[in-house]
Amino acid sequence: MQPGIGTRLQHTKYGPGVVVDIRAASWVISFIHHGIVEVADNDPELDEIIPEQV
Repeated sequence: MQPGIGTRLQHTKYGPGVVVDIRAASWVISFIHHGIVEVADNDPELDEIIPEQV
């Protein structure tokens, strides 16, 4: 998975969020219920939210 800024993601712990910045080995994601969190780009608990799944 290689999301860009604005990509919607789902994290098992933090819930749904949107990528707001991309760093060398992590993404900065704004989560609805947990605020802004930096998450490793290889975190197995992240999944991209595909519009058909919403």
